[in-house]
Amino acid sequence: MTGTRHTADTITDDALDQLYTDRDFFLRLAQDARVAEERRTTERDEQQTRAVRAQAALARVRTALARLCDDVPHPGHDHLCPDDIQRAIENALDEQQEHQP
Repeated sequence: MTGTRHTADTITDDALDQLYTDRDFFLRLAQDARVAEERRTTERDEQQTRAVRAQAALARVRTALARLCDDVPHPGHDHLCPDDIQRAIENALDEQQEHQP
């Protein structure tokens, strides 16, 4: 772009062509920026959805573990069986898969 300000009486064909070239360049630049912003917005929304799902899964795991601690220990043991804890966590996480679209 040149620093010269043309009027309808003083503009040359070359200067007019340059103005159109510059305009097209900036229109493409603006379109690229809009596309990039839409992509960032989509990625942000997907990340927020994953974060919400992860928080829900963690809440279910915490609830499952709390229920285990409130329950009577595993039959025949005086403590919680690690297999019960593992199963409760896996079940809570599996619920997340069932709730996903």
